[in-house]
Amino acid sequence: MSIVLKNILNDRNRLIFKLHKYIKLKKITLSDVNKNYLKWVNDKSLTRYTSIKKKISQDQLKEYVVLNNKEQSIYLRKILYKSKHIGNLRISKLFGRSATIGILIGEKRFHNKGIGTCSIQKGLILAKKKGFKKIFIFLNKKNSQSIKIFKKNNFSMCIKKPKKINLKNNEILLIKNVTRN
Repeated sequence: MSIVLKNILNDRNRLIFKLHKYIKLKKITLSDVNKNYLKWVNDKSLTRYTSIKKKISQDQLKEYVVLNNKEQSIYLRKILYKSKHIGNLRISKLFGRSATIGILIGEKRFHNKGIGTCSIQKGLILAKKKGFKKIFIFLNKKNSQSIKIFKKNNFSMCIKKPKKINLKNNEILLIKNVTRN
């Protein structure tokens, strides 16, 4: 590996390390359902690759938070950067000891700053604490930003798809074993 490439990687790792102290994942509450959060979920440029397909009301968003917080196999967390709610991360059980992670950085000014990558790292720590062994990520093939941040977190293409997983034609499946980094 060239010295220039090593320096770039070291700079990136230093940035992620610095970010870790500023990023927290906290359980989301009804008081977090505000105009900003509602704006994110209704912004098609942010949600075009998610399951959100139509405009959502504040009451629907509150219901979503309540239902997710009641469900024992779902961990919905707000992403805080220096105490500001800038996005959400959701860990959902799939089957056995496997789960999936979804992430949305709603505040666009925080895109491409390493925050998504760092938030996923923290999500993986939480998933491991909750007893999950494998994390599967379903992504639209065109969602290059998400593919990039999951690959930065050592996710790889899933070669042998479990029978219990159904993929859409436009999706890829990534996997990570969380018993090791």
